[in-house]
Amino acid sequence: MSAKSRIGSWAAAGAAALAVLFLLHFFPLPATGESSICFTRRFLHFSCPGCGLTRAFGALARGEFAQAWRFHPLAYVFLTEALAAWVVWGLVALGRLRRPSPVVINWVLVVQGFLLVAVWLVRLLTGSLPE
Repeated sequence: MSAKSRIGSWAAAGAAALAVLFLLHFFPLPATGESSICFTRRFLHFSCPGCGLTRAFGALARGEFAQAWRFHPLAYVFLTEALAAWVVWGLVALGRLRRPSPVVINWVLVVQGFLLVAVWLVRLLTGSLPE
């Protein structure tokens, strides 16, 4: 893949992310998960570890930071990670940084999975899962 193509892909991903945030700004934020798009919540009637993330990102897109925290506290972490990954991708596309090794990428994914499950367990035990 050429450098121009890599930079184009990077720019397109950034534009797509901004478009999603723009759409999430208008996404209705129901107080309960009954109208959720989550399969687990909608059909199994059980809150999964990621329950509330879509509503949290919608709240972040509106600038409702406390509400985002209530929906899912990891939304801030995931948004920061996504922004950092996009910046690293751009630096790699420009040739200013080497591509992260698969070991580093896998480590980050394992930590994310651990955080999701840990936060879910704490919220489950304290009764603070979003409805």
